[in-house]
Amino acid sequence: MVRGLSFVDDIPVVASDPQRADIACFVGFVAQRRASAGGEVMRWLAARGWPMQTTVPPVEATARDALPASLTLVAPANRLTVTLDGRTQTLVLPVEPMTSTRLVQTLNSLMAGGYAYTDAQGRLVLGSDTQGVRASVQVRRNPALGFALDTLVAGETLRITTIPDLTNLPIPIDTWDMFDQLFAWEQRVFDAQGTTGHSYLGAAVRSFFAQGGRKCYVVRVGDPPWLEPAADQTREDRLYTLMNQVIPGYPDRIEVDPLDQTTWKGVAHLLGLTDVSFVCLPDLPDLVSAARVASELPMPLPGPEERFVVCSEPVAPPADREEVAIRAPRCDDDGYEAWARAVRLVGDMLARYQRETQLVAAIPLPEAGHAMQQHPLGGLVANGEGPLAHHLNDRATGIASAFVQLVYPWVKTPGSARLPERLEAPDAVVVGLLARNALARGTYQSAATLRLGDVYDIVPGLRRDQMQAAVLDNPRRSAQSHILEERVTLLGPTPAGFRLLSDVTTSLDESYRLASVNRLIATLVRAARLLGESLVFEPSGPLLWRRLREQMEQLLRGLWRQGALRGEAAGEAFQVRCDRSTMTQQDLDQGRLIAEVTFTPTVSLEQIQVVLALAEGGQVSLVGGRRD
Repeated sequence: MVRGLSFVDDIPVVASDPQRADIACFVGFVAQRRASAGGEVMRWLAARGWPMQTTVPPVEATARDALPASLTLVAPANRLTVTLDGRTQTLVLPVEPMTSTRLVQTLNSLMAGGYAYTDAQGRLVLGSDTQGVRASVQVRRNPALGFALDTLVAGETLRITTIPDLTNLPIPIDTWDMFDQLFAWEQRVFDAQGTTGHSYLGAAVRSFFAQGGRKCYVVRVGDPPWLEPAADQTREDRLYTLMNQVIPGYPDRIEVDPLDQTTWKGVAHLLGLTDVSFVCLPDLPDLVSAARVASELPMPLPGPEERFVVCSEPVAPPADREEVAIRAPRCDDDGYEAWARAVRLVGDMLARYQRETQLVAAIPLPEAGHAMQQHPLGGLVANGEGPLAHHLNDRATGIASAFVQLVYPWVKTPGSARLPERLEAPDAVVVGLLARNALARGTYQSAATLRLGDVYDIVPGLRRDQMQAAVLDNPRRSAQSHILEERVTLLGPTPAGFRLLSDVTTSLDESYRLASVNRLIATLVRAARLLGESLVFEPSGPLLWRRLREQMEQLLRGLWRQGALRGEAAGEAFQVRCDRSTMTQQDLDQGRLIAEVTFTPTVSLEQIQVVLALAEGGQVSLVGGRRD
């Protein structure tokens, strides 16, 4: 028998629009606050398979006022009307002196389907034996028993309780306030002397939102470490231990099973975050830094001479500047090699498993006298021995790839005041700028020339000869040469303020050098993946091929109308083929569907061809392509 219909408000787990191209993921070290994560975050994690502790809260009505130690009920106060789960019952209590303990015993003997007790404050509590949304407790006003007003309590759905640790969980963050509530970003201890400051991950998330970002994920891998290794630990051991928390498997290969969620640690969480377009490792320069020493802070200016003034009100002195007396992270040759290995590992993982995501990494500052200090691009190429001279697959330190975007130089922002030397890595600033660009103009548009928000200084200031000197991509293999802003995403001063001077990847292929082109291809791959997931159970044949072709053409037509593709007509801007000419009989027998997409971006590039393969499981992969 159905006793009634009830509606329960619940916070839904809302997935991001799969076509969004502005979401970032930050992986690094930050302390967690004692405060619990909100129910919405916990529900989001539980819906994606992360283990949560769950409870069904009891449904109880609590009196407003405490019971006296002894009371005598006089009619009509001896009649208590209670409705449990929609069934009303009137409990007639004896009209005689009784203690609060005797009152509770009497109520428990009279009440059907419920219970009574007094809480720590001596207040009467009435509860239902039923749990969940079907339960309810309604108590009619009875001031003698502490219920000064009618009281109604409805049951709740499953409640996810606070988990003790947010380590290695992807936490969705929609606002800076939400990040601030969960993470103690301002509580980093740098050394055994107790020097404190802000965390690099906290500064990065702040800059992301300050530059216009709207949503990101934060993967906390632990509390920020001290700068120096422990007494029983070498610097190499420290680097290996900390780096493996961020990049599992460093320095050889990321150890992860794409199908086993329990193996996802650090950056490997990207395998489950298919809506992420950018990934940042804010602590990377700090981890690979050479030994740090105390920084010489400038001497404070002397104050005014003390004088006695008649009838003057005391004025508080200005607050001391809270600078961190530690040098910013800088790299020597070993540090740059460790940094390049880390960048290569993440770039390789993206190329293999997550082709819709871009790694945006800051180039560490150089130690005094290092080749990078005099000639940044020359130091990165290093006569064909440096990381920029080699593709990901060429060697363990090769970082030339369409999936890698390097950023330089470092910046000062209001959020970097409590970082060493007030310097902040620029990767999160650029990611926030790219997110703003995607939301306002389209991710396929170059972000170059966009204003840098609250950046008020850039370190080091690059000279013209450093920026304009051409360097061969690889003197041993190529005669092509480029200047710094053609290989590295640069920030710099202009007459209109600090702006993004270039927006490029590290790819050795000119077709993928402009980062906006790679983001356009990522948009197409993401759309193809989503289309593949919707068609995975359809029988392969001319009908399916035509349906896929039409939907891809619809997407490309929309991009063409928005100016992402070049051509007077749609037929000049793109072409989609999906028929027997794009697949062999073996492809058909193995359940593979292959579409060939050719398009011309609105940039000074030749035509690009992308070949997409849809496997039986719905996975989309790039199986080929050429430049015409």
